[in-house]
Amino acid sequence: MKGSAARLLWFGGVLLLGGVVLVPLRWVLPAGVSAAGATGNLWRGQLRAAQWGGLGLGDLELRLAALPLLAGVARVSVAGPGLSGTLLLGRQRGVEALDGAPQLAGLPLPFAGLRLSRVDLLFGADGCVQAGGRMEVQMAAPNAAMLAGTPVCDGADARVDLAGPDGVPAGRLRLGADGRITMGAP
Repeated sequence: MKGSAARLLWFGGVLLLGGVVLVPLRWVLPAGVSAAGATGNLWRGQLRAAQWGGLGLGDLELRLAALPLLAGVARVSVAGPGLSGTLLLGRQRGVEALDGAPQLAGLPLPFAGLRLSRVDLLFGADGCVQAGGRMEVQMAAPNAAMLAGTPVCDGADARVDLAGPDGVPAGRLRLGADGRITMGAP
């Protein structure tokens, strides 16, 4: 009797583990992320025409790292033709070392282009906990100026003070943990 109960528990554990390993990627997309198509599973998958908060991310390959899961953090490496970095989900959430030029279709800001260089934006329960890197924004016509700045934590949000090539302040971006992006005066 004891042997059959142990085999039943072992079989149930293997079945549960197999179910978790093979969960389709489309079932576990983070809030705010959408895609025209999703293939693969939780550990390794692809998104076609992915979007997040009005930013077009393009086609992406995602890989979940197993070891950080033991600490309660999901670290997902993201790679695509126009974007690469790491997405974190858990006690802290956000992005690390994000590089690329996401498409701006649908973003309600006067930007013609955006370039990210090693951008870190991490948020915890109390708001922004880490911000860094460099963001370059190409403004839309008629201004068409190139503005740049470094993300810093400012309370619950991250803030990017944008300046032109001459160093004169030209605008301020606020980035929320919920994906909200607003622009205001410096």
